Amino acid sequence: MRNIVIALIFSFGLLLLAACTGARSQSISTARKEVLAPIDGADILVRESFPPQYALEIVSGLPSGCARFSRLDVAREGDSIEVMVWNSVPVSDDVVCTMIYGTARNTAALGGDFESGRTYEVHINGERTVSFTAQ
Repeated sequence: MRNIVIALIFSFGLLLLAACTGARSQSISTARKEVLAPIDGADILVRESFPPQYALEIVSGLPSGCARFSRLDVAREGDSIEVMVWNSVPVSDDVVCTMIYGTARNTAALGGDFESGRTYEVHINGERTVSFTAQ
């Protein structure tokens, strides 16, 4: 009987240890951080409206199976527009990810407050610049 009680206590301890380890692994694997996405392509879209509305179609990279598109930030100052494209990736380097490169296609609205005939530059993640002349 004593051996059965000891075996049960030992088994319970192992189950408790496994549960705690699993919770730790799960919290490590679900913790994410944002990083700038690689930019694979960008085009200016002109919407048929009056005044014309402009948008930036962006193809950004997802460098691994763990990378996910997160968000776009757009800020304008004069003739220059800054667009930041963010991915989220696991915080821990211990997370195993497939090395499959994927892409995400998104559109950033740039608005319609542009002076006709004036050229504007759109800078994307500091690695690509696209310019357009307002209609």
